[in-house]
Amino acid sequence: MATRLSEYALATPTWFPTQPQFGCTPDTLRDALTPRVTPLARVRAHMLMQEAVWYALAAATLARAARRREVAIWLGLALLGAALEAVGVLLTHEHMHPRYAVMLGFLPLKEALWYPFTIYTSWVAASFVGLRDPVAEALLTALVQTVNVVQYESVAYRVGVQYVSFNPNFPLANVNDQITKAPWINIYANWAIAFAGAYCARAAADSPRAGAVEKAAVVGLLGLVLFCVVGMAPLNAFKALGCALEHASPLPALRDMERVQSAGEAARLFVDAYGSCARRSAVTESQVVAFVLLASGAYVAFALRSSLLSRDPDHLSRTRARWSVPDATLVVSVPTVYHLFIGMIALVVDHDGGVGAGQSLMLWLTCAVTSTAVSLFLSLGLFSWSSSPRSSFVTTMHAMAERGVVVGGEAAAAPEPIPAASADGKAKKEQ
Repeated sequence: MATRLSEYALATPTWFPTQPQFGCTPDTLRDALTPRVTPLARVRAHMLMQEAVWYALAAATLARAARRREVAIWLGLALLGAALEAVGVLLTHEHMHPRYAVMLGFLPLKEALWYPFTIYTSWVAASFVGLRDPVAEALLTALVQTVNVVQYESVAYRVGVQYVSFNPNFPLANVNDQITKAPWINIYANWAIAFAGAYCARAAADSPRAGAVEKAAVVGLLGLVLFCVVGMAPLNAFKALGCALEHASPLPALRDMERVQSAGEAARLFVDAYGSCARRSAVTESQVVAFVLLASGAYVAFALRSSLLSRDPDHLSRTRARWSVPDATLVVSVPTVYHLFIGMIALVVDHDGGVGAGQSLMLWLTCAVTSTAVSLFLSLGLFSWSSSPRSSFVTTMHAMAERGVVVGGEAAAAPEPIPAASADGKAKKEQ
């Protein structure tokens, strides 16, 4: 009999063997959808601290969204994150959460708020660049988001922390890694959901006639579709390629499909075949993550370069319209507080040397420094607009393009000749 999530106060791998291979029973589903409030005395101190910090960061980003009339987008990102969590916890049983003070059934409230305050902040930072291509802006958002989530995924599951527990026998991917100490599939999923959320957020933000409910639905529901169809496509494609290289078909054998008596059995056969391919594929999850990060960076660089060389007259106006001192402060302060808290937890709570606490701290330090540098570049690097527009990075790049200076290995087009009428007027003035 499947065990209810409410019976577990801590995140533990012992819950996963009690669940069906795919989906959940009516009893466990009903239990998983029942909101609860846990007495504070029954919640561990560092978990209460995490809830308090997450609520504060969520409130800060929600206040910013309210100033820019983007609350519907913020709520849509929360809906998108909750939907993804439902897939991971209730459908595939890839991970589970312990019992926090405020539980939305299977999902802690703080976890539902984690998605909007991280993705929304990354999206605001990416919008400072003023990219006209929504795909490039979404990919830049995903890059910033990835730097922010690696260390959290690495620290969260450790014995002393137990913010989450991963299924060691997860059938659809490899979840054990000696570098990050966290599943690469989670890191990839966070990249994909940030891409999908940011793309739909830009679509909603550029639709002034759409109502709040419509915008939230676009980000939350359409974002989930985009995540499943487009975001997961690179992973599925590379995994299938790895299986093909090993001469192993990722699909069930036709003779097995002929004996299928129900849709549930067909789904089980497909999941078994897909999972078998995903786990033994010659292409690993870490290699796919490395590929999508490099490809995303290349696409963003190409989009920015194309905008500069084409002398897009709206590029600078877009960047100035999306930048402000409060937004720049938010982009820097939210990741800073976030990383400092994770570092404190890794240093104070994660004291079990058997799981590599020192390695966790080094990974945290690397990601924290990288994330802070990116946030400072995207915000403070453009701060000069408020006093001297000519000194800003983007303005300088536009000026270089107009003067024919070499940009990205190619020279910009030569300046247009002075019209004849202007030349005649200048001659008359000199006489």
